[in-house]
Amino acid sequence: MENDSENLERTMSYLADDCVWVMEPGGTEYHGKREIREFVDIAMGGRIHDETHKTKITNWFASKENICVEYTHGVKSTGTFTVGLK
Repeated sequence: MENDSENLERTMSYLADDCVWVMEPGGTEYHGKREIREFVDIAMGGRIHDETHKTKITNWFASKENICVEYTHGVKSTGTFTVGLK
């Protein structure tokens, strides 16, 4: 994810169908691969990553059934949001 954040298909292949993505701050939740994919499509609709603007994993931890990945990211705005916004 950190080194290949533009390869959405690869990243999505790591997620289980029953996964939950929680955005902090705010606590907005996306349940399952379909909802997460819709959210990511909208989020990526007007931005790209490059060497300066990319995902950076700051921490991760796991139990037998769960994984938490804490990350930050910078993006380069393309100036046009093409997905999900009117």
